[in-house]
Amino acid sequence: MSNIQQPLNKTAFIRALDSRNISQAVLAQKIGANEKSFSRWINDGYIQSQYLWDLTEELDLSDEELDEILMLPKYNVFFRKKYLGEVPDDVEQRAIDFAKTLFGLTYLNSNARFCPPNVSKLESDTEVANQIRRYTKIDSFRNLPGIISGLAEQGVEVTVVPFEKLGLTSDGEHEQAFSVTDEKRCLIFLDASSPKERLIFNLCHELCHLFRPDLEFSSREEKFCNAVASELVYPKSFFEAHRETIEKIVQSNSGQSIVNLLNVIKENLGGEIFGISLRLKALGFFSQKNSLHQKVISYSEDSFNRLPLFEVHVFSDFNPSSHEAFSRFWSGSQIESSNFLRFFFHIKNAAIGGAISSRKFSELFNVDIGLADEIFHKWKMDLQNDLNVSNG
Repeated sequence: MSNIQQPLNKTAFIRALDSRNISQAVLAQKIGANEKSFSRWINDGYIQSQYLWDLTEELDLSDEELDEILMLPKYNVFFRKKYLGEVPDDVEQRAIDFAKTLFGLTYLNSNARFCPPNVSKLESDTEVANQIRRYTKIDSFRNLPGIISGLAEQGVEVTVVPFEKLGLTSDGEHEQAFSVTDEKRCLIFLDASSPKERLIFNLCHELCHLFRPDLEFSSREEKFCNAVASELVYPKSFFEAHRETIEKIVQSNSGQSIVNLLNVIKENLGGEIFGISLRLKALGFFSQKNSLHQKVISYSEDSFNRLPLFEVHVFSDFNPSSHEAFSRFWSGSQIESSNFLRFFFHIKNAAIGGAISSRKFSELFNVDIGLADEIFHKWKMDLQNDLNVSNG
C-alpha cells in the first residue's frame, strides 16, 4: 500500500506539541517514524497517513484539535430514514467518524474532487435526475457494482454495511442510507438490512441530497428525493415510449397480465416490482380508485417484503461479540472481490500497511481490543507467509 501525504497545519501541530511538552523527535520515536524524515514532513506541511492514527493516540488529540491540525472542513451528513425524525447526535458523529477514517485511507484524500452542481432551487424531479445523470456520466442506474465503480472515480465512495451492528441506527427508527461530504469528497453508506434490489434506489436518493445541499431534512425534501430516485431507476421516458401498451394491459382488468407487465418492466429497467408499481401509480397508470390496481400494489409490496436481505448472505459472520465469526468475516475472500465491501477492503489494507491502529479498529467496529490485536497479528503473519512463498 502506497503512503498518502496528509496535509497538516504546522502551526496547530506545534501548538499541540508545546501544550504537552513533547518534542518532534520524541514523538517520532514513539510512533516509529524516522526522526529526520518526520521533521522534514512537518516542515513541508504534511504527514504520512500511516502514522496519523498513532500520532493521534500518542498525543491524545481531541476531535477539535485533530480537525484543526488536519485542516478538515465542516462535514455535512444526510440520512435516508424509513420514518421521519431527527438523527441522534451520537449516530451522526459515528457516521462522520467512519467518513474521516475512509477519507484518510484512500486516494480520495488528495485526488478526488466531487463538486456537483447545486440544484437546490430546481423543483422538477426530472430536471434534477437529468443533472445527476449528466454530472456522474451514468445513464442507467441498474448495475450496482458498475455504479459504485463509476462514482468512485469521481470522488464518491459507496459501500454496504450492517447499520445496526455498527451503531448507525437510532432506537425505534430505521436509517436506510447516509452520506457524508466535506465539499470535495463523499462517502455513501447503504444499510445491508435491505434487499439488494432496493440498494440502488437508496443510493439514488442519497445522490439527490448531495446535489441539493441547501435543503434541510424535511418530509417534503424526502418525498422529492424519492421522486428523483424513482426517475433515475425507472425513467419516465421508458413509460412514455411504451404508454399505449402499458395502458392497454393496465386497463384489461387482468391481475395476472398486470403482474406479468411488472416483471417485463423489471427485466428492462431492473429494480423491484413494488417500486415499479409505485412508479406506475405516480405516473397515473394506476388509479387510487381501482381496487384491482390497489391489489396489485399490495401484492408487489408483499413480494418485496419476502426478498432476502443483503446482509443475510454477506454479513452473517459480522458478529463483533463472536471472536470466531468476526475473524472469519475478515478472512473471507469476498472483501477483496466484492465491490459492495470497499470500506472493509480499505480498512483491511490500511491495517496491514500500518495506516490504522488496532485501537482505532476496535473503536470503529465495537470489538474488544484483544480481538483487534489478534486479527491484526494474523493479517501481518499471513502477509509474511505470502512473501516467504513468493521469495521461494
